[in-house]
Amino acid sequence: MPIRPELKPLYPSNWPELSRQVRFERAGGLCQRCHLLHDRMYHLAQRRLTLRRRLALGDLFEGLYRAGVPPLGL
Repeated sequence: MPIRPELKPLYPSNWPELSRQVRFERAGGLCQRCHLLHDRMYHLAQRRLTLRRRLALGDLFEGLYRAGVPPLGL
């Protein structure tokens, strides 16, 4: 995920190197949840399903999302 320009000062200067090391050297390039290779088609499909389910179910505390009001984090 790219770093938003306004948040760039919060990251260390060698962030790309650290990120690569954690994702591919420490985790072996595998998803820590399902142990599939990083960025496989399954993850893309699952992300879409998760987003649709989240929009359909709404927020745990606030209830269903109102039309025209984007939920937080999207």
